[in-house]
Amino acid sequence: MLKECFDELIDGPVRINDPFSGGYITRRHSAEMPWLQLKMSRGSFMSNTDKRQLVLAALGQWARRIRNE
Repeated sequence: MLKECFDELIDGPVRINDPFSGGYITRRHSAEMPWLQLKMSRGSFMSNTDKRQLVLAALGQWARRIRNE
């Protein structure tokens, strides 16, 4: 569901665990608290400010959707 929120906001590919499987930090520390790990391209397709706004918007959409389930 989170991928779909990013898909709606990003004009380009959104991938999950590609090219890196990721998850070490979340697996290692998940007993301490819930985790969500995001990695965005360091490419200059957007400014860091725009990337931040996009991530916050996608997370907001996701939170509203899971709240309404």
